[in-house]
Amino acid sequence: MNVHNSIFGKSMYERLKIGDLVSWKSFVLLEDAIMSDYKRKTYGVVVKLSLEDEGNRKVAYATVLPADQDPKPIKILAMKLNIESAKTI
Repeated sequence: MNVHNSIFGKSMYERLKIGDLVSWKSFVLLEDAIMSDYKRKTYGVVVKLSLEDEGNRKVAYATVLPADQDPKPIKILAMKLNIESAKTI
């Protein structure tokens, strides 16, 4: 497979649909620049799917409206999401 033509996160991107209820684990950047994973899942609804060029490769993203945080949509790597319920909207 040619890396230059492949999509990073393609398998999850193809499974996601707008309106799906999804979950993910949030990351926090600590003072010493180490990424740490929260134990608690965050939930939200997919409102947009996109492919973006990152260097010489396409990367799959989902824009998600979080259910339990500030209701501002956030862009997340598609491969980081877990589908909880399909077509929620």
